[in-house]
Amino acid sequence: GVALEVCITSNMLIKSTEYLRYGGPPVRLLLEQGVKVVLCSDDPGMWGDAEGTCMHRECERALEAGVTREQLGECMATAFDVSKAAPADVRAQLAAEARAWAASGKGTDALPKADLHMHINGSVPKWWMDRAQASEQVVAANKKLAADGKKELSYPAPLPDDPAAGGKVYADLDDFRVDYDARGAVIKAAGQDSVPDQIVAIAADCAKHNVRLIEMSVTPTGDWDQFFAWCAEARKQAFEQHRVYVSYVVTAVRTLSLDFKFLPAQRMLDFSLKYGVCVPA
Repeated sequence: GVALEVCITSNMLIKSTEYLRYGGPPVRLLLEQGVKVVLCSDDPGMWGDAEGTCMHRECERALEAGVTREQLGECMATAFDVSKAAPADVRAQLAAEARAWAASGKGTDALPKADLHMHINGSVPKWWMDRAQASEQVVAANKKLAADGKKELSYPAPLPDDPAAGGKVYADLDDFRVDYDARGAVIKAAGQDSVPDQIVAIAADCAKHNVRLIEMSVTPTGDWDQFFAWCAEARKQAFEQHRVYVSYVVTAVRTLSLDFKFLPAQRMLDFSLKYGVCVPA
């Protein structure tokens, strides 16, 4: 089926029109109108505790917005139902556990979760970014930039995920892109061969909060065969090491400078299917 992705924290911090119009996340309103809703994190490495997932906070925010435990469990069950990132029997079991959670009285960490909308550059956790910033590749790149009188690469500190806690709130999407692109520049300088490590790092932090399945947006760069081979290997490692199922949404939308004639949709699909990193619906 079709479900609507809602990223509560992201919408709040980027001042989305929908969030401002309704004075908060319109999750309960959507559910009351019969819309199938799935909660997602978007770019969780850029705010809050900067772990690889903020799904536990998305769940808490939904409850604060008036969503019932039954509705929250159904949101997660819907995510397992509509995703194709894990075998059907596994998704059915996780959906059943999500629906049963409401009556358990347990906290949101006990709720099995799926995150169907997260971008790799914005989801890499802070500890990985710190390591990348100190890597030989980034240090060397910064020495060259400094010698040329140019601004050195550095990634912005994560925003507090509650505006009341102080700190920056993005004025709009363009304001957000400045920080997103700064993160991306550090990640790129760390080397394309770090792609598997990035994805496994995200999966590790997802596992801490019982996120069992993720669908991650990625943009192929460099050697496409190598890029998709790395994604396939990372998917395997994420499950073997952390029991997190990973699939990918192959996209170019986050990089505005790309010339789309070099990224034809059919070529993206062909490579995705070749390496089994995306499961066709």
